[in-house]
Amino acid sequence: HPVTSERCLFPSDTVRARFRIPGLFKWQMSRSQGKTRCPMALWRILWMLSAVFMGCVVGDIDCFCGGNVISERIVNGDASPPGSHPWHVALQFHVLDQWITYCGGVLITERHILTTAHCDRPGPLVMLRVKLGVISLEESGTVRGIISFTKHPKYQEGKMFNNDIAVVKVEGNVPLNNAVHPACVPLNLQYEPFADKVAVLTGFGTQAENSPMYSTSLRETEVTILPPGECLNVTGKDLTDNMLCAYADGKDACGGDSGGPLVYTDDDG
Repeated sequence: HPVTSERCLFPSDTVRARFRIPGLFKWQMSRSQGKTRCPMALWRILWMLSAVFMGCVVGDIDCFCGGNVISERIVNGDASPPGSHPWHVALQFHVLDQWITYCGGVLITERHILTTAHCDRPGPLVMLRVKLGVISLEESGTVRGIISFTKHPKYQEGKMFNNDIAVVKVEGNVPLNNAVHPACVPLNLQYEPFADKVAVLTGFGTQAENSPMYSTSLRETEVTILPPGECLNVTGKDLTDNMLCAYADGKDACGGDSGGPLVYTDDDG
């Protein structure tokens, strides 16, 4: 069953939600749902590397987004505990009778995943799949094939990761439960409210720069979202208007972490 909270229960005969990424993605839901309503305020999601500022309109929605089943975190690049990141998705490709994880993603609806545009791979989509609901790649989890990989129309490869965002659609709805459910999409994504917030990176990527060995366990680390003016001073990298900058000394995403979520807990927990 979807994760719920008493604060999400309000009288409502119809559940409706819609949000859009201009030029890339629009999603809408409307169905009878009785007394369930969720303001999508449990978690807010940011995008690793390139945060596209979405034109976002959200109505009432089932309370299945955000939240997790644990209260404690393991940080500093250590293994993530079970149930801590139910929206995390592993993107995999098939080679030599193996499925290799090469990027991350974040579940935003029962059929849609956000990732980075540069995670697109040449070749037929039948050679790609996603795995959800696992903290170890050795677990079976939930697996779905990919039927479309839609990149932002203004994405240009090699251009500072500007507009580096894509939407993946999977085959069939993903069953939602404590191990698998979407992160909440921001009601209004502007940079200022996120500055100086502590956020969490997750991924199955390598644990050291230039290492060929990917982690089989989901790992996480805390970083701070820097104000735009500080990013250039601290990292030596400039931002476009479509980006956020997150930093912590000695901590970072590595190879294979691209496309994965950078999330923070809002004031409602």
